[in-house]
Amino acid sequence: MKGRLTLNPLAHLDPLGTIAMLLTRFGWGKPAPFDPQNLKEPVRDAALIAAAGPLTNLLIALAAAILLKVATLPVLLGLLLFYLVSLNITLAVFNLLPVGPLDGAKILVALLPAETAIEFEAFMDRFGSLVLIGLIFPWSGGVSPLSSLITPMITWLLKLFVAD
Repeated sequence: MKGRLTLNPLAHLDPLGTIAMLLTRFGWGKPAPFDPQNLKEPVRDAALIAAAGPLTNLLIALAAAILLKVATLPVLLGLLLFYLVSLNITLAVFNLLPVGPLDGAKILVALLPAETAIEFEAFMDRFGSLVLIGLIFPWSGGVSPLSSLITPMITWLLKLFVAD
């Protein structure tokens, strides 16, 4: 109904997120809407839906990394594949952060005890975007808390995927 069941990337662009990406090298796309009332187990199934994006990113990174290892490629194509691995690992790790509106928050809700999950979800619905913005912007020394949080995991996964 919303014209989003497509592989056309233009249907998934968020205008503000796209402008932000062009200006700051950080942006976002439109979220994939779903109706929790259509799910048999809404909390669990919402977490599975949320996990699909980061899992897809990791599978793309893995496929590109395998191709890098097994194929003899021109330098430019090898560099492109390395960037594809790096970008998809970064997206997966970033989206797994347990901060609303990222996928990690929905996954964490499914893992928490019910009462705690309700409180966490209410907090993230209200303040998650502000928490995320606070994590993105550099605080001291020109380094953002977000970078400090996710860089070690990204580095570890990159070594795992592409190290010789």
